[in-house]
Amino acid sequence: MSYFDSFTQDADPIVSHSAQILEETTTQYGALSKAEYTELTGDLLDYNHVIANVTDIARQQYIYDSFQKMLTIVSTVLSL
Repeated sequence: MSYFDSFTQDADPIVSHSAQILEETTTQYGALSKAEYTELTGDLLDYNHVIANVTDIARQQYIYDSFQKMLTIVSTVLSL
């Protein structure tokens, strides 16, 4: 079981794809410095960039909420 399982199975392709990449990045965290991991995850979860082409307000909110939850996981990983 991974940290991002509930997100990788998400119906929204933006959420699931982001979670898959986050999972891969988190798996590589031992080979990355804390700064590199923080930068990569920050770039990946750049909400404003990701939703640039999403016009549905409800979907934007859903993606935002999902990204916030994933950022919480990233913060937890960084604190370990």
